[in-house]
Amino acid sequence: MSGLIDTGADCTLIPAHIARGLRLPLVGRLEITGVGGGGGSAPVYAGRVEIAGAAILARLVAYENEMIVGRDVLNRMVALLDGPRLRLRLSARQVER
Repeated sequence: MSGLIDTGADCTLIPAHIARGLRLPLVGRLEITGVGGGGGSAPVYAGRVEIAGAAILARLVAYENEMIVGRDVLNRMVALLDGPRLRLRLSARQVER
């Protein structure tokens, strides 16, 4: 399944049927609004997201068939965009001590 990396999205969205199928724990509901004005109330689940070898516990909003990685997850990553080569590299952010 393909998705969108969206630096303008506050939260990460996953398709509702995936959240239900994985039996993720429900942690609340959230009012969401898209750029085009669509949205509504959506369930929020807790889930483990693994990207670039980094496992992150995140709040995942279950909304229709949308798959969007938002800033709540991206803020814990380092992204390097090589525009001319059309490549995006994500890695775990190093914890400063």
